Amino acid sequence: MFACALLTFTASLGAVKFRKLLQSKLNSSATRSSAPIVSEADAIFRCDTKPDLPRSIKVLLDKHFPGWQFPDVSDDDCQSVKTWGGKDAYAQLIQGDFDGDGRDDYAVLIKDDWQVDGEGRVLTPSDVLIVAFLNKRGGFNTQVVTREGGGCLQLMRKGDRTYDYEAQREFTYPHDTIMSGFGMGGTSYLYENGKFRAIITSD
Repeated sequence: MFACALLTFTASLGAVKFRKLLQSKLNSSATRSSAPIVSEADAIFRCDTKPDLPRSIKVLLDKHFPGWQFPDVSDDDCQSVKTWGGKDAYAQLIQGDFDGDGRDDYAVLIKDDWQVDGEGRVLTPSDVLIVAFLNKRGGFNTQVVTREGGGCLQLMRKGDRTYDYEAQREFTYPHDTIMSGFGMGGTSYLYENGKFRAIITSD
C-alpha cells in the first residue's frame, strides 16, 4: 500500500540481505564445482525486459494510441514492484478484477507518441498514460485512467486496507485497484460508477 518510490528502501534492505546470503552460497558452490553460476542480477531482479501483452490488448493499443511505447522504468521502481509482486511482476502492466465482475482486467502504463513538425521539433510532448482494459462479454472496454501515469503500476488487492489522505480516513479496497506511485506520493484509481476515481493513498 505504498507508492513505488516509498518501497525502494524496503526493497533495498531485502536485496542487501539476499545478496549476502546469495554470495555465501556462490562462494561455497564455487569451491565444489567449476560449472557456470547464474549471475546475481539474473537471480534477483531482471529489469531489462518489457511485458508481453495479450494480443487483443495490443491490437486495441495500436488502434487507439498509434506509436505508443512502454515508458522507461527506474531500477528502483522495477525492484520495488518485483519485491512486492513477485519476479514476474512488471511496472508497466498489472492484471486484476478492477470492476468487481469476476473477470480479469488489465491496466498498462504507456507513453503516447510525441507530435513533431516536419523539422523534428516537438509540438506536443508525450504523456505517460494509465490505460485500463475492462473485460466485458463482448470484448475489452478501453478507458484512459489518467494522463499523469507516474513511474510504475502496482496492484492493490480487494480487502487491502489503506489511507485516504484527502478524506483523512482509512478504508478497505472493495475490489482490485490500480495504484501508481509518483515521486514521494501515490494515487489509487478506484473503479466506481463506470469510471476511475483518483484517491491519494500515499504522501
